[in-house]
Amino acid sequence: MAGIIGAIRNNMIGLAGILDSVRILPIFDGEAPSFPAMADAFTYLINKRKDDVKVILMTEGSDSESSQALTEKIQEANAAGMLVVVTAGNKHRDLDINPDFPCSFGRSPADGVLCVAATYGPNMQLTDGSNFGSAVDIAAPGNGIVTTDLKGKYATGRGTSHAAAIVAGIAGMLYSLEPSLKAKLTPAYIKSIIKDTATQGVKDSKGVETLTFGRVNAAAAVKKILGRKKV
Repeated sequence: MAGIIGAIRNNMIGLAGILDSVRILPIFDGEAPSFPAMADAFTYLINKRKDDVKVILMTEGSDSESSQALTEKIQEANAAGMLVVVTAGNKHRDLDINPDFPCSFGRSPADGVLCVAATYGPNMQLTDGSNFGSAVDIAAPGNGIVTTDLKGKYATGRGTSHAAAIVAGIAGMLYSLEPSLKAKLTPAYIKSIIKDTATQGVKDSKGVETLTFGRVNAAAAVKKILGRKKV
């Protein structure tokens, strides 16, 4: 996901990431990630890196269990000024019926957590696998996404993790746009900008039902955060 967010731009090599000159801090939480390991990762970020980290991308989740301890750590990260971007999941489920943690649990409309679904590229239709429901905040392209891989090459992938990486990159870009607004750029505010400027009309995977969330619109978000100045 790092390549989606921050692959070097304008160097005539490979692909271009969402965000220029970004610093990415990968955290390995084990071959088989667990909620305690994830909570430890959040504890480290909150205690040691809260002045450095503005956006946390969390691509792991569970449809079978939740964690109160991890929920509290996510809330602590929000309070420390970190926006947490999470995935809706890839099982084509209605999260109002089959919740997925952390997208569906411990949430409030004003929190600093963004749950991301996936669409077919720039189309306004969910991928066949993307979860959906009222817990989802935003959608982003999540099919045929090219990024860097661990072998130093390139790979094409799909899913809500790829979509969430795009949204995380856009969130980081918004944080960087206007340093004078630092006090105003809370996680909840960045979340509201991304949601309020979304392109509405996202449909389900069959292209029939219009859903309650929109698809991320980076240009509109930039214009709004800069006071609708010409971009």
